[in-house]
Parts: sequence; structure tokens; C-alpha cells
Amino acid sequence: MKTKILLTAITFAINPVLFAQNNSFQQDSGICFNWDTITNSWQNNYKNTYTYDANGKTTSDLLQYWNDTIHTWLNSTISTNTYNADGNQLSYLSSYWDDTSWVISHKKSFVYNSNGDIISILHQSQKNTIWNIQKDTFIYDTNGNLINKISLGLNGNIWLNSVLNTYSYDNNGKIANYIIQTWNDSTSNWKNHTKVIYAYNDKGYRTSELVQGWNTTIWENSNQHIWTYDTKGNPTSELYQTWSGNVWGNNSQFIWTYNNKGNLIRQLYQYWIVNDSAWKNHSQNIWVYDASGNQTSVLIQEWVRDTLLNGTTCQYYYQQNSGIANLSDKKTRVTVYPNPFNHYITIEIQNEEIKIQNFELKINDVLGQLVHQQTLNSKHETLNLHLPVGFYFYRLFNEKNEFGNGKLIVL
Repeated sequence: MKTKILLTAITFAINPVLFAQNNSFQQDSGICFNWDTITNSWQNNYKNTYTYDANGKTTSDLLQYWNDTIHTWLNSTISTNTYNADGNQLSYLSSYWDDTSWVISHKKSFVYNSNGDIISILHQSQKNTIWNIQKDTFIYDTNGNLINKISLGLNGNIWLNSVLNTYSYDNNGKIANYIIQTWNDSTSNWKNHTKVIYAYNDKGYRTSELVQGWNTTIWENSNQHIWTYDTKGNPTSELYQTWSGNVWGNNSQFIWTYNNKGNLIRQLYQYWIVNDSAWKNHSQNIWVYDASGNQTSVLIQEWVRDTLLNGTTCQYYYQQNSGIANLSDKKTRVTVYPNPFNHYITIEIQNEEIKIQNFELKINDVLGQLVHQQTLNSKHETLNLHLPVGFYFYRLFNEKNEFGNGKLIVL
């Protein structure tokens, strides 16, 4: 029997915290509607349909859009995934519908070392029948920490350097900073581009991210994010500031509110008015939960000329699965850092009772669509995630049991 959960959303707004879900249900489809201001009614927009293998891994995601002229759903895109015997993702294939057949637009293939760490990702994208081929390679230290990621482009039969990321860690194993360099063909060496520096509090929560740019001989400030937390470790605010040459200036901020169960119930996004030296509301998200902590709705609104307007409504459908239990307990702690991040993020799982093979990571966007899935083979892994800027939700599973979830912010 399917269970329907209704969510109301405006597509612009962003949600930084994972909505709680009943682990006995698996999303198999979702339908979204746009608000029509002329008819004052909800109109079909798009829907996603998912399929899974016997291990609960997503094998396909079909996106369809509503054609109001012929009153039917039309194919748009489809993505498919394959996995090896260990549950590691081997391939990702994305195609678009050209009115008669599926046309491949993007392919990824993954290679792992004996520890289950990704050592290379081959990216192939097609535009106007021309394929662009790139490759990411990964290098780890003896502790399994990612220290280098090298991006290369294929020119004929020759791989050419493109971007180099170098990571440094503090005594607690957290990323202290990383440097992005680009390849200079004329001098045949790496040229500094961007440096990101992180700070943490005594509980290991990241409190700041400082971004600097290289200017000939020195690093210069560019922007920074500052976070605050409540006593339970929930983030309560995120301040974004930019450097004007001699002082930090406010730009925007998020303010988060939680209920007594720790569920996020409100997100307020504001931007700074320089002339007024004051914050102005831009958008807000309001969440509602049932008695079990499952999210039943999210209302995301935007201020337009001081009036709050709705935007999109999504309905999600779940198929009940038997034999799925929730392993979340106070013994398990999942640490994700840095967060926000650009491409690389480290996931640490602290619980000696959980076996170390076949952790399943699933990442959804703000409308609940699955955007990334892969298997983790250790309790400490650094991932290279190519996700658009925005807010996402992650869930961690051991076999079919969920034991961790949280938010991801991509900058």
C-alpha cells in the first residue's frame, strides 16, 4: 500500500536540513505542481519515478514533464546506475528524450582500490554529437585521507592537467584547509587559484569557512561563512560576508528554528541592505511533522514586494518495505565535514557495533529527488561530489537499515 506525503514548496527557496522519514517506506515516485496565479490553482509540472534493486540501491530515476495541451506526462530525462558485487557504484548514465528515443548526454564510470576508495572517475558528456571527456584521479595518505584530486581533460589521445586540489588535515583528522590550483600551459606548472580555511569548535562543529584568492604573490580574503549552534548541536544561523579590502561586510544569512524533538521547523533567509544597515526578509521555509517525526509538509515562501507567495507543491509516494529497521541510536555519531563544501566532503561514522562494509549513501535535493547514491566501504571516507550549488539531504544505510542523516550545503 502506498502512503502519500504532501509538501508545499517554492522552487527558489532552499532547505538545509534533512526531513525525517519513516524508514519502513521507500520513495517510488513524486509529483510536483506549480501555482497558477491566474486560475488560483495548482497545475501539474513534473514527476519522478524511481526503481531499486534487491539491496535498495536506486537503479533508475525517470523525470517527466506535464504537457497541458495533450494532458499527459512526457519523457524528459532518465538516469540509470549499476553496481558491483560489493555494492560500489560502477556507472552512471544520463539520457534525454528527443521525442522518439533516449539520447545519452552524460556518462560516469568509477574505479576503486582494494580498500574501496574511489581512485578515478571518468566523465563523458555529449553535446551536438561531440563528446567531452574528463577524468578525476584521487590520491590518499596512509591513513586513508584524500590528499590530492587531479582533474584532467582529454585532448586527442593525451590527458592534460586541468585542476589540482590539495588537502591538509588537523590533529583530529578534519580538513584544515585545501588549495585549488589550475594548470599553466605556458610555464608547465600549477598556479594558485583559491584557498579555503576551516575552523571548528571544541565539539568538532565547523564554525567558519574563509575563502581566499591568489593575487600574484599573496592570498587575499574573498568571503567567509560563520555558523552558530544550539546546545544540541543544531545549526541556528549561517552568516555570509564578503571582504571589501579592509573590512568584512554582511551579505546574507540563514536563521534556523527547531521544535523540542530537534526537527527543523523554520528557515528564514535574509539579505543585507547596505543603505539601511538592516536585514530584509527574502524567503522562509516552514516544516510540519507527524507524531513519529516524519515530515508531512514543507511550505516554502518568498517575499515579493513585502508579500509572501507560494510557488510549488510536491506530493511524494512511498512503497512500504518489510523487514527494514531503524538502527539510529545514541551510540552512533555521523560527522560530515566540511559543510558547506564545494566538491570534497568527508563522512565519519563512529560506532564500533556497525560493520564496516556496504554503507549506502543517498543524497536528495530540496524537492526529494535522488541526485546521488554510492556505497561507502569504510567509516572514514572523503567523497568528490559534483553537485550544483544548493542544499541537499543525505541518508546513510547499513544494508537496508538507516542509521544516520543530515544536511549538505554545496557552495
